[in-house]
Amino acid sequence: MNITFFGGAMNDTTTTQYQETILIGKYLADKNYNIKSGGYRGLMEAISYGASLSENKVKIIGYTCKSFGYTKGNKYLTETIICDNIFDRLNYLITDSSAYIFQIGSIGMLSELFLTLDIYRKIDNKPKIILIGDFWKPIIESLKIIVSEKELNLLTIVSNYNELIKII
Repeated sequence: MNITFFGGAMNDTTTTQYQETILIGKYLADKNYNIKSGGYRGLMEAISYGASLSENKVKIIGYTCKSFGYTKGNKYLTETIICDNIFDRLNYLITDSSAYIFQIGSIGMLSELFLTLDIYRKIDNKPKIILIGDFWKPIIESLKIIVSEKELNLLTIVSNYNELIKII
């Protein structure tokens, strides 16, 4: 069982998002989920670190990208898969997971969210797509102009770690 995590590369380890992402990684690994992420630093490192704290030896897979100019993943990964380009990377990240968790990030994370939503809105067996943080609420509200309610209902917004573990 895989869960894909998307989050930014900002590396302020004192933020609430960073600390909660460590907890999320450990929780998911304790539930025997393999973790897939972009594999770099920041929140991708936090999810990897958290998963590494579990007694369960799950896979912690990072998908890095040659076209970014650097391919070395964070030190907590059990496996690094180096992709030739961003399209291959996105394909690996979006394929074969039972849930997708989106933490705060930037434009890259938004493209990952929209691509994930676009792919899974078209199939019958839909995975969970979970957005962490109240900052998502106005973003999703503004999308109602161009995205159908049916599609937006595929997204679940939780405020924090405690709400997330209730639905995973």
